[in-house]
Amino acid sequence: MKKKHFITSETNIASTPSGSNAHVAKRRNLTISLIAIMMIAVFVFACGCGSDESEEAETKSTTTAATSSPAEANSSAKVDEIALQAKEDAKSMTEEDAYDAAAYIAEKYPDFFDDNETMEKVMYYGFLLEYWEDDTEGYRQFGQDAEQAVKYVYRGVESVDDEATQENLRQLEEDAKKIVY
Repeated sequence: MKKKHFITSETNIASTPSGSNAHVAKRRNLTISLIAIMMIAVFVFACGCGSDESEEAETKSTTTAATSSPAEANSSAKVDEIALQAKEDAKSMTEEDAYDAAAYIAEKYPDFFDDNETMEKVMYYGFLLEYWEDDTEGYRQFGQDAEQAVKYVYRGVESVDDEATQENLRQLEEDAKKIVY
């Protein structure tokens, strides 16, 4: 007797890639692909957001480093640095501090231009008086005349003999007689 060979669904499924197993395999591959794409998208998005924050933090640290390192002498940046420091210091200044600043300027008059250290101190005290909130004794104008007389010569924009410098020195001498002596 001959044996009949029956093809069962089990045999068919196991032996051929078609059928429900093939469909399951395709769905599984599609699901894995979609999950991989979503993970890549999340990774790229997370890295992109982090780099903006990193760039911002790097910019802030560069700015901080630039402002914390001393500016080059005889530059506008150095004048700005001196002015900013004086503006901050003027917030806690007293009448005695104002008198001391004005006395220093008067003592150095007219020899402000001997060296950078003297010019920088005169500018600092001038800005300090200019930014001081209490102007009862005319210190603000005296300070402004001092810093203007020096800062342009300091930066090399004017010379000591220029008319604007000489006018500020004359005005400074008049203001000094009113408040220091």
